Amino acid sequence: MTVYPFPDGFQWGTATAAYQIEGAFAEDDRGLSIWDTFTHQPGKIYGGHNGDVACDHYHRMEQDIALMAELGHQTYRFSVSWSRVIPFGTGAVNEKGLQFYDRLVDTLLKNNIQPAVTLYHWDLPQALQDLGGWANRGVTDAFAEYAKLMYGRLGDRVSRWITLNEPIIFTEMGHRIGVMAPGIRDLGITARTMRHYEELGLLAPARRGQARVYSAADRTRLKLIVRGKRLGLSLEESREIIAMYDPEHGNEQQLRRLLERVREQRVALQARLADLQAMLAELDAVEAGCLASLAGAESAPTRPARRRANR
Repeated sequence: MTVYPFPDGFQWGTATAAYQIEGAFAEDDRGLSIWDTFTHQPGKIYGGHNGDVACDHYHRMEQDIALMAELGHQTYRFSVSWSRVIPFGTGAVNEKGLQFYDRLVDTLLKNNIQPAVTLYHWDLPQALQDLGGWANRGVTDAFAEYAKLMYGRLGDRVSRWITLNEPIIFTEMGHRIGVMAPGIRDLGITARTMRHYEELGLLAPARRGQARVYSAADRTRLKLIVRGKRLGLSLEESREIIAMYDPEHGNEQQLRRLLERVREQRVALQARLADLQAMLAELDAVEAGCLASLAGAESAPTRPARRRANR
């Protein structure tokens, strides 16, 4: 049996999300997040559960870290509650919230546990959602200001940063399927949301102290990815609608609802035609570039092979 050892320097640890563990949802001037709103809506969460108290980590942080140290943790990834440090998502900063994360980082380091900070684990401030959420381009600017604030506050002690946790999950589940906060089921909003966090990806730091620089080819690739995702969402939605059609068993109300979705989807697909045309134009440009490069390589004079001297 082959044994594959962990590499030298491998660290064991755990990861959490602010809304899942912190609790204290209405303490020390914290603002509401979309998960506060979502979980308090009847029927959204099994048993009516919410994160108002959760694991009470906000009050038991020192005890929790003591348990981590006892278990031998070497690293710990946690997320910052955006609405705890900037209650309305932008503007006034809550010093009490920042002090909590100061204490958290200091306590981790005191116990020889390396902190890793996730800036966004799905809990957008409700005040920003009221302005359109991630479908509003301005929210990415608010995120940039929030990220700058947190790096300025914790960057002297934290070297590991995560920007967005699993963006495809909160985009799909929260904006297209609607089973997670903010509970939206809208294809157009989903597409705009995907575009905006892809734009954020262009600005994400590659490593501490350096900005990531994208080449023209990188930007073209990202544009194709975004357009492909939009088209994929439209086709998937269309397949779902077609599969739902059952003229023999559907009642009048179901058929009218389905007819409304068909008409909405036709508009969405027509909008995606522009994405297809743009994608084809990008592919034509790539094809032309490849052919030009190959033609240049074929026409370039070849040098005779150099003989190796016999020894």
